[in-house]
Amino acid sequence: MITDEIFAQLKTVDRKLTENEFTTKYLKTSRSYLCNRRNKGRDVSNDVLLNLYGELAGIGSVWRSAAATEPNQRLQSRWQHI
Repeated sequence: MITDEIFAQLKTVDRKLTENEFTTKYLKTSRSYLCNRRNKGRDVSNDVLLNLYGELAGIGSVWRSAAATEPNQRLQSRWQHI
């Protein structure tokens, strides 16, 4: 599932992120949603993907703003490539 790949990428930035937090914060679903979908062999719904997109777009906007105000060029580059 694409959500598994995105969860893995987010874990590289936030090592404390759990799958339960991911499903409730990013997907806006219950904690058991991903587990249920996996057990049924189904991918997440389009509505859930839109929730995920909205969350990631918001985070991306915050990171772009942080990068734009960072005076240290090395750190600015790091923000832009997260």
